[in-house]
Amino acid sequence: MATQKRAEVTRRALLYAAAEVFTRHGYADTKLSEILTQAVATKGALYFHYASKEELARAVIEEGTRRFTAVCTPYLDSATPAFEAMLGISFVTVDAALNDAVMGATFRLITEMGDYRSSETDTFATWISTYQLLARRAIDEGDLREDTDPDAVGQLLVELFARGTPAGDGHRQPRRPADADGDGVGSAAPGAGDHPESRLLPTIPHPEAAHGRPAMKGAAAGSFV
Repeated sequence: MATQKRAEVTRRALLYAAAEVFTRHGYADTKLSEILTQAVATKGALYFHYASKEELARAVIEEGTRRFTAVCTPYLDSATPAFEAMLGISFVTVDAALNDAVMGATFRLITEMGDYRSSETDTFATWISTYQLLARRAIDEGDLREDTDPDAVGQLLVELFARGTPAGDGHRQPRRPADADGDGVGSAAPGAGDHPESRLLPTIPHPEAAHGRPAMKGAAAGSFV
């Protein structure tokens, strides 16, 4: 039993050390020797738990994805106004990326090597579609104007977050997933040209027009409105 506990402590030390090093350097430039130094672990201990750097990175992604789901799920309750849910998810995501090494590394690793199912687009497409569904609900609830483009809302929020995640030396820009029609909209990194924000910003109603609903309370509202 004591041996199993020590092994688990070592495994988690390696995971957290890897998350911090991946966040600083990215996947390609991370050296296992630096992870071992930070974790105060031996090469034998590393290969006992993880067969390769890729397997270690995917373990970080899996743990980060689990944490991301856990912090976002409470906002998906149907009783929560959709616009409030969008703000809440955005707030906890940014906070986690900045303050939780595992989640911060997860978002960077996904943009560089795909998620733990070896598919970058699955992760981002799910994230975008969640925002799009919430945007449609927010329109129905009167918190976004009727002419709001829900697809633009989803792409904007994920794109803005992808631009702002910790990226070490920042030499690589995140890729955006292709859209459902397969026209390649998401194949390039954000750059010049049409931006979803130009279509979204005019669609948020003035607070006095929000059907008399009281202002939202909490850090999310104060940070994003």
